[in-house]
Amino acid sequence: MAQRMTQFYEFGRFTLDVQECRLLRDGLRVPLKPKVFETLILLVENSGHMMDKDELMKRLWPDTFVEEANLAVNISQLRKVLGEAENGEQYIETIPKRGYRFNAPVSEVMAEPVDLIVRESVRSRIVIEEEESASLRNQRPKIAGNSPRAAYCDRNCWLPDASQTFRARAGKAFQPRRASLPQSQTECRD
Repeated sequence: MAQRMTQFYEFGRFTLDVQECRLLRDGLRVPLKPKVFETLILLVENSGHMMDKDELMKRLWPDTFVEEANLAVNISQLRKVLGEAENGEQYIETIPKRGYRFNAPVSEVMAEPVDLIVRESVRSRIVIEEEESASLRNQRPKIAGNSPRAAYCDRNCWLPDASQTFRARAGKAFQPRRASLPQSQTECRD
């Protein structure tokens, strides 16, 4: 199966992928509304040349009557997204009463489609360790045996050590209590 070439435009930190309808800044996707994206494509394809307001409106909204303010809103949204070029100038220049010009140098890149795109992903994990004091370790009830039932009772029959520590420090007498378990699981021994 023949795959067609993908067309990209590159300017500053941005890559404009025409076929996939996406704008990337430093490799990360920048969300744009469809008409704003179409406006950007028209300006980039005619980089360095003035685009007349009427021509832009005819190409963006064919067979539809819209006011010039709609075009101005699209240009404003593009300016917010693009920010300033490396030289400190705006990417889009306004030609008073006439139109707009895309000022940044643009490179057109043709590439074969890629089936796999690898993106770096970072995961982090926070581990909090608690240390049981020797006095509380001695207060904890002993459970006889190494059976799975004993482990179950160890986890669920007694309140956690953090609660014991809190109540012990609060000065209240604390006696561990058993959770209500079905008859078959109350065989844990002190």
